[in-house]
Amino acid sequence: MKLVYLVDDNQDVLEELYGQLSMRYDIIATINPNNALRKAINEKLIPSLLVTGLLRNSAMTGSELIGKFHEIDPRIKFVLYSDHPENELREVIGQLRESGADVRYVRLQDIVHPSTPETGLVGVVESITGSR
Repeated sequence: MKLVYLVDDNQDVLEELYGQLSMRYDIIATINPNNALRKAINEKLIPSLLVTGLLRNSAMTGSELIGKFHEIDPRIKFVLYSDHPENELREVIGQLRESGADVRYVRLQDIVHPSTPETGLVGVVESITGSR
């Protein structure tokens, strides 16, 4: 199974996303972005995909976390989600992509309450990782 990291500073959101992915992927889920980095560096557990929110209530933002994981291994792919419209995050997403990070933006409501299976988190992850 592919390894996916989930990082969100909201425990309820983290649990919801974990529930969506845990039957299909190996998951490391944490509310602390520094814990995710320590696991990747110290235990050499490098994910195929990192799924993170903006992490506004953490010591490190979601975009900073993506940047650090991209430095660890540029092959990692990323999903950044938020309850903000994409146009509000265009600059942040653009900077990440300019650095070479493979980032997909998804609205939180679309992955928590998907209108179709393809727009849910499993569908997004499958489209990025190529797994079904």
